[in-house]
Amino acid sequence: MNDSAKKMIAPREATALFLIMVLAQLGMGLVLGFFLIAFAGEDGEISTTANLIISMLAQVACFCIFLWYVYGKKRELRWPLLGGRGQGTGDRGQGFGSYAVILALSVGLGLLTLGAFLLPGLWYGIALDQIGFDASDSGLEFTTLADRIIGGIFVVLLAPVVEEFIFRGALLSGLSRSVGNTKAVLLSALAFMLFHMNPSQTVYQFFLGVVCGFAVVYSGKLIAGIVIHAVSNLTVILMDFTPLGALLEEGVVYLAANPWIAALVTVGALVLFGGLIVLILYYFKRVKPSEPEPPPLKELYYRTQISPFIPQDPFTPIAAYPRPDPFAPRPDPFVAQAPPAQWENCSYCGGRNRREAVRCEHCGKPFSASNAPVSAFAPPGAEVDAPLTEAVHAKKMKSARTYFWSACIICAAIWVMTLVLGLGLMAEALEGLEGI
Repeated sequence: MNDSAKKMIAPREATALFLIMVLAQLGMGLVLGFFLIAFAGEDGEISTTANLIISMLAQVACFCIFLWYVYGKKRELRWPLLGGRGQGTGDRGQGFGSYAVILALSVGLGLLTLGAFLLPGLWYGIALDQIGFDASDSGLEFTTLADRIIGGIFVVLLAPVVEEFIFRGALLSGLSRSVGNTKAVLLSALAFMLFHMNPSQTVYQFFLGVVCGFAVVYSGKLIAGIVIHAVSNLTVILMDFTPLGALLEEGVVYLAANPWIAALVTVGALVLFGGLIVLILYYFKRVKPSEPEPPPLKELYYRTQISPFIPQDPFTPIAAYPRPDPFAPRPDPFVAQAPPAQWENCSYCGGRNRREAVRCEHCGKPFSASNAPVSAFAPPGAEVDAPLTEAVHAKKMKSARTYFWSACIICAAIWVMTLVLGLGLMAEALEGLEGI
């Protein structure tokens, strides 16, 4: 089966992949945790280098699962790595929409995201610290040169690529076919936040996922989300190794002592940097995909008069169809003929479909009450999903919701457990049981 015969990943497949990733992450964490004991020092502490190596192996394993699940099954992402014409997406053109400009704007989005949501994330971390949460064990400290090199490869290169392919590649593609683009971006950002299971980074990771999701949707290229994610992580690492980190620490201490100034600075950063983020995303949205326009109604009407046994593909050149017999009787102009096909845009994704379509060929949402099959927009040779009955479709959507929320509940349980351990409540409970 060639690339043109790939089917777009379905919502149930995408959410099942998310659940598999969560279970695989937990399983590998338990198995590899036993190996970490061998690298523990005399005081029982595990070195940062060993922790990084184990984390990298877990990320590589997750990426291998993704490759097997998506590309091994001949599935297509709605927003490919570098864009391009697929089912429901198009190449974003040249000029201002070229790759260089999109990559440059993605770098800017990464910096603006950090500037807009860094302070809210810091205030959230301070609030956790006030209630007694110990965030010292929630992150990695790069003290040696080896730690910095391995940590840079892991945080800046490996993690953004793997996580963006999973959350903005597979999960966002599948969810967008059932709930629309906006809800899919928010749900994928929620899954991205919970997947890290780190209470101290909850706020920033959610907003980073939202910005990456909208950038991928509006640019049509998964590389935009990868660049934003990588630039954000790289900036955080550079702040730790440069005087910017010390300046930021002093600024946070000053703002914490002056709540009104802190509120003004936080709101100002959100308005300024958030406004620039919205402008860049709006630019991405303005650059429309170069999808082929449907032929004129007159030409469509002509094709319907050729033969009812010839597949009517509106994007096949007219020369590919056999010419009618010039000596055959022509249709009577006074007899009512079949009306030409009508075209309408989907209210969820804007994709063009025939009026008699059951579901949108691009996003999968219900399109009309007709039971006619939808195949007008499939490229030549593509494998088109058979029309689903309402019962089958409802069953598949129920399975997708079950997979998604099951994975979120598992991640949320680990998140709560991490918070409880950080607050020391577990140790106090164990001491109370020993006293009994």
